[in-house]
Amino acid sequence: YNNEILRLSLRKFPVVLIDRRLKGVPLSYVGTDNYKAAKDLIDNLFNTGHKNICYVAPKSIETSTVADRLKGFVDSHLEHGIITNESYWITDLVSTLPYFNEENLIQQDIEKVKNFILTHPATTGYFAVEYGIARIIYSAMRELGIENKKAIVCFDGVSNSNMTPQFTYVEQGQYKIGKMSIEVLSECMNGKSLLKTVLVPYNIIVENK
Repeated sequence: YNNEILRLSLRKFPVVLIDRRLKGVPLSYVGTDNYKAAKDLIDNLFNTGHKNICYVAPKSIETSTVADRLKGFVDSHLEHGIITNESYWITDLVSTLPYFNEENLIQQDIEKVKNFILTHPATTGYFAVEYGIARIIYSAMRELGIENKKAIVCFDGVSNSNMTPQFTYVEQGQYKIGKMSIEVLSECMNGKSLLKTVLVPYNIIVENK
């Protein structure tokens, strides 16, 4: 919760939030239905035969986006009759955080994931809450020589067939999110104070092996 944004909200200043909700703060929001998108990703893993799926996220990230993705992960499990176990998650990676991002931390994160893979051989699917995390998982698998034996799904992957690795991922409507944000902001600036929540459609892009 950013203090300046809270002050702007109290002053009824035109503000539109993109990709992050501030629950309890009366501001318009434009983004993706992260809950449903995450649920669709995990459903895809279950539908392709995976039963042991690991949730992987950065350390100490408590945004609405990550919270919604986690809820989608948990609810997909519940609908498939599986109770999730937090002890089988990886939630302490740091190298993708903006205030870390050092080369030696990347290798430390890779080692953490490698250790998890070795100690949890029954885990066949990995859900990364962001693309950078997915690359960390892939690097760990590649160092172990099992990159083609386990699945990785994530948000915001890359569709270029000449780039590797590629994962099944949520493709967010980034262009439309930007366009709709300006439209909602323009309405606010023209005196229309009606709060809006705009959820832009997404696609699940399935990896082609």
